Parts: sequence; C-alpha cells; structure tokens
Amino acid sequence: MIPKIIHQTAYSNKDEWHPIWKICQQSTLKHFKGFEYKFWDDDSLDNFVKEKYPQIYKEYINFQSHIFQLDCVRYLLLHYYGGIYIDMDVYCYDNFYDELKEDIFLVESIGDELVQNSLMASVPNHPFWMDCYDLTLHRTKTIELKPNLNTFFKKEANENDGLIKFISGPLMLSDCLRQTKHSIYILPHKYFNHEPLSYKKEFKTKHMLSGMWGKEIKQNFYKIMDQDNSNVPLEEYHKYSYKMKTSIDLNNFDFYKDYSSI
Repeated sequence: MIPKIIHQTAYSNKDEWHPIWKICQQSTLKHFKGFEYKFWDDDSLDNFVKEKYPQIYKEYINFQSHIFQLDCVRYLLLHYYGGIYIDMDVYCYDNFYDELKEDIFLVESIGDELVQNSLMASVPNHPFWMDCYDLTLHRTKTIELKPNLNTFFKKEANENDGLIKFISGPLMLSDCLRQTKHSIYILPHKYFNHEPLSYKKEFKTKHMLSGMWGKEIKQNFYKIMDQDNSNVPLEEYHKYSYKMKTSIDLNNFDFYKDYSSI
C-alpha cells in the first residue's frame, strides 16, 4: 500500500517562491489533510541523501547541474519513504489517494515524452526508482550540457532544456518505463495533467508550468530581471513573466474556469 505521505521540494526562502507555488501548495494541503506532509529544501535533501544513501552521495553532489540532483532526489524519496511526490506548480482539485491501488504510478504526459516526473506515487523500496537513478547517473557521465546553463541565448537554453529532460527528467523516466519489467500504472493526462488554461470538473490535478527549477534557473531569472531594470517587487515580476509565458494573470485567474477556448 502506498503510504499517506506527500513530498514537495522548493527553496527554503518562501519570499523567493513563484506565486503559483504558494497557490498550488495550499491546494495540496487542503485536499490531503491528515497525510504526513514532508517539505524538502536543498539542505534537507542533501542531508537525506547523505544519511540514507551514503554509497551514492559523492556521485550525487558531483552532478554537473543542480537540476540533476532535484530530479534524482524525487526518485530516491519515493524509493525510501514511498508516498506521493507533487511538484510545487501542480494544482490539486481533489484527493485521489483512493485511486492509487497499485504499487507505483506515473502521470501521463501531453508533451514529447510518455510520462512526466511532476506527479508520482509509490510504495517504499520499489526497485524501479533505483533503475531511474542508475540511468540518470549513466547519462550524466556520458552527456554534457552546453558550457553555460545560465544563458540568455534561446537556442542554447532550449538545447540544454532538452538534454536535462533526457538525462534526468521526463524523457529519462519515459525510457525507464519502456525498459522496465515492473508493472507501472499511468495516471491519465485528461484527469491529471492538462495544460494550465483548461478546466473540467473531472480534473484531479493540473500542471501550471512555472518553469522554475534548480538554482541555475533561479539565478538566470534574477539576471533577466536585472537586465530589464525592473524595480517592481519580485513576486510582481514573477507574475508578469508568468503572464508573458502562459497568458495567465494570477491576480484574476479562476482555477475553476476554462480559458482554453477564449
């Protein structure tokens, strides 16, 4: 049985959080009352790997990018504790725990991969997660990112984004799914993973796509903000950037309204 544990990871300083994270976190807490809630920041994640997986800690801290650590540690948390991992930018409409009657679940993707690592659930000690770690480790040793992840050049940034997905993210997870002999169950995207502007009453969750992950992305965001000579508060600049990316105005957005046909 999958334990009643919710895992989420984010920066320790909430003042730096993307505003959609705060909204989505509250939706998770609302619908999963009575569950053990484990919030992990960089320090607690580092300590977790050091204490629970000392045999791989040196490999883990020497990954060439922080995002590889953030991706891998999700798999390790589910391997050690089990439970449900939910990205900070996933909005919850309902408690779907009673639907998780098998050992391991991944969420179906609507992108160029089979599944995403934004929402996952598992019993403890399932070997699939160590297969994910092993494949990530292999790819970190054989594939190099472009020299500067903190780049303003769109082509290079897009290439690195694709490589990250392939090395440790959804494309890697999809390859593990294709290769595994274990029974892996899929949460269908039409209920769990629609694009942010859509809404139907049948939705369980929705991925709001903040695009903020890893120290490198946060640092790059600040550089862009400085380049714009923006004097607005950080949260307002986040909202402005998010509106440019998704067309969502967080000051007026209704999570229970369908904007996809507007």
